[in-house]
Amino acid sequence: MNKMICAVVPALFLITLVACGGSAPQDPVAEAPAEAEAPAPEAEAAEPAKAEIGGVLNVDEQGRALRGFDAVAYHQEGAAVAGVDEFSHVWQDATWLFANAENRDAFAAAPESFAPMNGGYCTFGVVLRKKLDVDPQRFLVQNDDLYLFLNAEVQEKFSSDLEGNLSLVTSHWPDIAEKHPEELAADAG
Repeated sequence: MNKMICAVVPALFLITLVACGGSAPQDPVAEAPAEAEAPAPEAEAAEPAKAEIGGVLNVDEQGRALRGFDAVAYHQEGAAVAGVDEFSHVWQDATWLFANAENRDAFAAAPESFAPMNGGYCTFGVVLRKKLDVDPQRFLVQNDDLYLFLNAEVQEKFSSDLEGNLSLVTSHWPDIAEKHPEELAADAG
């Protein structure tokens, strides 16, 4: 008998082992030779964990930060530029998309320099001690920090007292960062 057949037929392990010239182990489970074990399929590679919706980082249903917009483009181009799947990077269990390889590589080298403040939640929402979603095309880069907003009206209201609101964001975010948006809504009610 061929040793390959011995390795492929685990149900007949003891019979085939003896037939192939081996001796039966005393405890077949504990002492089974490595060649009798089926290799783990490569397709079962572990998937990266996905950031939780409502967690510290604002992600969409696909686990993408910034709803798939390029974090580096906000800083370098002053524009909201959609990223593409081809240029992605996983950081903090979220998928970050970029318009090109250069932006992806810049982010990968220093993600904290490009990631949005307040986990990518609406900046004015943080002033109100809430975690609100954003329109990734409503943003502000201030002192090299990226801030996002729910909509144009909210962004305008925030900007009407920029210094005061930034101060409130700085003091409120640590208190709400770990809380789920629903928990914050319940706290307000």
